[in-house]
Amino acid sequence: MAGNDLSPDRVQRAVLAAYEESGDALSNSELYKKVQEKLGLTDEQMADVSPVGKAGRRHNLAHRRLRWCQQTARRMGLLERVEGKRGVWKLKTRKSDDPQEADPSMALVAFSTKLGVAIFARCESIFPHIHENIAVCISSPPYALAKGRAYGKVSERAYADFICEALEPIVKALVPGGSIALNISNSVFERGSAARSLNKYRLVLALHHRFGLHLCDEVIWSNTSAVPGVPIQWCAKSRQQLNSSYEPILVFTNDPTNWFASVDRVLQPVSERHAKFIAKGGEHRSASFSDGAHTLRPGSFSRSVEGTIMRNVISLGHHDRESIAMNRYAKQTGLQAHGAPMPYRLAEILVKWLSRPGDLVVDPFAGRLTTAAAAERNGRHWLAVEACWDYLAASCTRFPGANLNQLIA
Repeated sequence: MAGNDLSPDRVQRAVLAAYEESGDALSNSELYKKVQEKLGLTDEQMADVSPVGKAGRRHNLAHRRLRWCQQTARRMGLLERVEGKRGVWKLKTRKSDDPQEADPSMALVAFSTKLGVAIFARCESIFPHIHENIAVCISSPPYALAKGRAYGKVSERAYADFICEALEPIVKALVPGGSIALNISNSVFERGSAARSLNKYRLVLALHHRFGLHLCDEVIWSNTSAVPGVPIQWCAKSRQQLNSSYEPILVFTNDPTNWFASVDRVLQPVSERHAKFIAKGGEHRSASFSDGAHTLRPGSFSRSVEGTIMRNVISLGHHDRESIAMNRYAKQTGLQAHGAPMPYRLAEILVKWLSRPGDLVVDPFAGRLTTAAAAERNGRHWLAVEACWDYLAASCTRFPGANLNQLIA
């Protein structure tokens, strides 16, 4: 193919189009002919044989390149070999409940914006090769549930190691004072027992001992739309546990002295009642509470403020307008919807609190790209990595003007 200005993407698209248009299996010789027609290559270009490698063995370069594209498509889960036939391949039949998962050896840009990029890959294939300064990592990794979900499963005992392995290259690239925020489950139990697992505490200790991370806060997300009677076994059936309706968000930094989180970026509006209280001069009484730990004097709380500081208990439902729209789009297009949505408002609070405009925010388990969407809309650069193509395809709809890579779409 020498002499033709053919990008790898164009050749790859031609290979996939040849299989798609045939509607059946293709032998390699049939593939060569179809791609030749699509790319307008001459017989001489298709027959070009040149030495390759140190040994200088002669190979047909066009055939070699097309087979490489063919194997790339196989690793993407798009092609499969026809059993019993050498050199014959076909498009892989996909079941509606069988999402396309990234192979460990591959990485593909799903789509990009002016501020960020979404990559179809496993996080361990990407972050060891990232040399940018990372300000914040905000992620909701797969939960350590006894019964895994479609988006992944990690055993309760292996959870700390799993998270540490994923975060190690991110921690290395984290700027001084940067943050890592992890939304994990509170509904993990010891096997066959109503006792809650200690995996959360093992994770906190592992991140501190291995990477020197400091726990700054455990923000509580109180899910106002949580299903009642959960966990089913220990709440609805055995009647021992209370309804589980919150999830912890563990917030760490590598340098507490230089931690650049700021509550001023997430101030809440002053209520009408509070504004009237300030206008009247604040407190007019003197009082002492908790053995003198808290005191009131005339004039306390009279200073005008831009807003009130948020509490670290955040009450939000997991369904919002965007989430519902993505589920509808996934259903209409035959994609698998992600089963554990994070509310956009929660991600936005974390992004604004922990990062500054222009910072790089990353998410190694991007899911619905909620963190990425919050970063995009608040002027932060972002990098999102997700191993399930269906989630990326559905999430692309959150980014107006973004074009999904058609190699897989």
